[in-house]
Amino acid sequence: MSEELKPCPFCGQQDAFVEQLDSDASVVICQGMVDEHSACLARGPVGVQQSDLEDQPGRDAAIAEWNRRAQPAEAEGVVDTGSDAWMALHLLDRLSVDSSDELRVMQVEGIVKSMSAALSAVTAERDRLREELERNQLWHKQTTDAGAICMRERDQLRAEVEGLRKDTALGSVVQRACRDLPEGFVIAVWLEKDAGTLELCLPDTDAVLDDFDGDTFAEKISNAIDAAMAAKEA
Repeated sequence: MSEELKPCPFCGQQDAFVEQLDSDASVVICQGMVDEHSACLARGPVGVQQSDLEDQPGRDAAIAEWNRRAQPAEAEGVVDTGSDAWMALHLLDRLSVDSSDELRVMQVEGIVKSMSAALSAVTAERDRLREELERNQLWHKQTTDAGAICMRERDQLRAEVEGLRKDTALGSVVQRACRDLPEGFVIAVWLEKDAGTLELCLPDTDAVLDDFDGDTFAEKISNAIDAAMAAKEA
């Protein structure tokens, strides 16, 4: 069941009908008389057919559009700038048709009121969008800053873990040297700032070996232990 048509917002009369435009659309037209010789002829937004079961295509949509733009949009918290602007454009169009000075004054007042309402609605919507943009920009900045902090903390933790790994590896290889280094072999380590030297001293001789591969001291000590065990077996 379709809605009942509300009074015309231009002339205030309850004298409108729904006319079918084509095969899938209809529109509400007011035929109320505004003076002895002139009809209002206000037209609502075009309603488009929503279902194949409609007796008159677009009738329900046209009535809904006619009634919707006659209601204050603020009641539902929705800014509707089209309704007031559409009403004003209709009144402007009627100015060129009606000749009554009194009616022209009424229409001009209606135009001013409608355009003022439309401008207020547009301004409110602009301010709302501006505030939303500022909130989004602030959220983006906060998210970016938080991401940068997380990355710095991640890199710091990685460095700490790597340091602990190296310390653990060095401790393990020292324990291995104490356990597996053949008797008489000595691993000598000389350390200074930003540098270090490692030598494997062979027993019963002044010979030393100091060419051990490895990216860390732990790897070099481990290779020195292997070299000592190989020399012992030779």
